[in-house]
Amino acid sequence: MSAVLSFFGPSPPQVERLTGGQWRWLAVLVVAACAPHGARLPMPLTVAVVALPAWRWWNLRRGQGRTPRWQQVGVVFAGLATLFFGYPTAIGVEPAVGLLVLSALAKVLEARTRRDGLVLVFLAYFLTITPFLFTQSIAAAGYAAGLFLLATTTLNALNRFDAGWSLQPLRTAAGLAVQAAPLMLVLFLLFPRVGPLWSVPLASPVARTGPSSTLSPGDIAALSESSELAFRARFAGGDPPADALYWRGLVLSEFDGRTWRRGLGVAASMARRPEPPEDAIYRYQVTMEPSARPWVFTLDGSWTGDPRLKPSGSGTWAALEPVERRLQLDFEVGPAQSAASLGPVERQIALQLPAVGNPEARVLAAQWRNRFGADSGAVIDAALRYFRSAPFHYTLEPGKLGPDSMDEFLFDSRAGYCGHYASAFVFLMRSAGIPARVVTGYQGGEFNAVNGYFIVREYDAHAWAEVWSPAQGWVVVDPTQAVAPERIAADLRSRAFGVVDEAEGAAASLWTRWWQRTRLSWDAAQYHWVRWVLNYDLSRQQSLFGLDASLKSSLAQLGRWLLVAVLVVFGAIALWLVKRAPRSAGPVQRAYEQALAALARAGFQRGTGEGPQAFAERVGAARADLGADFAAVTTALVAQRYGGGTLSPPSQSALRAQVRALQRATRDRS
Repeated sequence: MSAVLSFFGPSPPQVERLTGGQWRWLAVLVVAACAPHGARLPMPLTVAVVALPAWRWWNLRRGQGRTPRWQQVGVVFAGLATLFFGYPTAIGVEPAVGLLVLSALAKVLEARTRRDGLVLVFLAYFLTITPFLFTQSIAAAGYAAGLFLLATTTLNALNRFDAGWSLQPLRTAAGLAVQAAPLMLVLFLLFPRVGPLWSVPLASPVARTGPSSTLSPGDIAALSESSELAFRARFAGGDPPADALYWRGLVLSEFDGRTWRRGLGVAASMARRPEPPEDAIYRYQVTMEPSARPWVFTLDGSWTGDPRLKPSGSGTWAALEPVERRLQLDFEVGPAQSAASLGPVERQIALQLPAVGNPEARVLAAQWRNRFGADSGAVIDAALRYFRSAPFHYTLEPGKLGPDSMDEFLFDSRAGYCGHYASAFVFLMRSAGIPARVVTGYQGGEFNAVNGYFIVREYDAHAWAEVWSPAQGWVVVDPTQAVAPERIAADLRSRAFGVVDEAEGAAASLWTRWWQRTRLSWDAAQYHWVRWVLNYDLSRQQSLFGLDASLKSSLAQLGRWLLVAVLVVFGAIALWLVKRAPRSAGPVQRAYEQALAALARAGFQRGTGEGPQAFAERVGAARADLGADFAAVTTALVAQRYGGGTLSPPSQSALRAQVRALQRATRDRS
């Protein structure tokens, strides 16, 4: 570090021991840098984030400058054991961040000098950016900006030599931040875009949301209890009706008696990429949250030309890779097309059922078939009437079902959530000879009137049925609506956020309406943050400045020339600094520095702004045995620096003898 700083001129004298004011800044910085990870750290380490800096600061106030080595070693081993037993695996992002936090806390215990303080500041800079591995919200960015300001303030305090607490380092750091802000904005807008460094897969279950590739009791219930954001959708030119917002993700056509899975029919149709619609009815953009799954949720009949997506069968889409970072995807929905015929293989798959099991449900479906014959619509209506008339009720906590789960649900328990109703309905349709399948995804969403888009959360997760109609093709049938039209989502949303419907708005309290408006305004700000900051990629950069693809090669050439120009400018600055750098110290300067080091052992430090002769007089007044030799060394320094003369070899030998005498005197007294 000293070799690098020497290019910028001589450094001011440095106080090695940390002052009380510097310790205050360091303690606040370490706690603030580790605080965002408190909820992800094991509990003992979370407590240590606050306890260890406070304990160390208290010991320093009591005059205990050094923490015993056994205490340092004990804290390190206890922290490593906490990390090892506190996470399911020792390899991953969260354990690595925990190890970084432990390193900062261990350094707090042994920090005594300015160099230790610098190490802590650099660790804090690293800790400042680690929360972006888990969240990239506006709040996280604002907190990180405050931490960078605090770290720069602490770095400034470490380079000051006043012992007391002062706000001057904060004022200096704030001035630097204000000066750097315009350059930061220009670089953000114009610098070539690269992928975010925080899109790292997490080894823990964090951010693992969304329906799974199978459906069995328990899947949708777990998601329905979560208010975590799944995606946002904005429509251009008008919004579809609420009953059309069925966001399809997976089509499940294979049933083994307990679980629905994607079948061979889906795999067979995955290679067929649909044609773009000639005249789109809806155009919408979906901003998906990370889910670590490839599923993409779209409306029926959606089309996209996005190369990051592929058709995954039965009108659904999937990403080429698991979604580990936010995606902005554009879709078009064309007019409904005339139904094509259902091939024999697809029909067989859509009618597949286990050979045995659930005899009562099969008998009920056969009765409807015998009664209504080939009238599929009448059979569907009969099934929906059965769900409405029988004492079914919607619940997220149904009991466990036995081997004949359909019979037990339809005739005994009659309690379940959307997955139960969709599964039972499709089973009845197939038993009656009507091709049907289960579809999972999300239904509806909360409309944000502040900015005109839909917010779809995990409690909107849903399962419904699709039946084949020779006239219309695959038609959505939602048996859950027959039992619980509100689908309990409103209750969950109200319980999570205090949401009120428009009909309840007049009766709602002023506080509730204010809270709902504030929450939606904050979500709108987050939405714009995602669109224009987190997802500010090369294509958005080009569209912002009106650039088209034809300029790509020209921009690349311009970028290369700019890089060459920057290298030339910085090279010229480096040569100028090297030319201005002080030459290697001569014999007089070396002798004076050795004398200063000897006096430091005796407790004499040259103050900031204190001249060489004034310092020599102060040393002589305090220690007569040191004053004569140091005065001679100082006189030689002043004579050479201001007189421009050189010392003869005998004078240099005499000067070295005086320095050795000074060193012996300070060692004898120490």
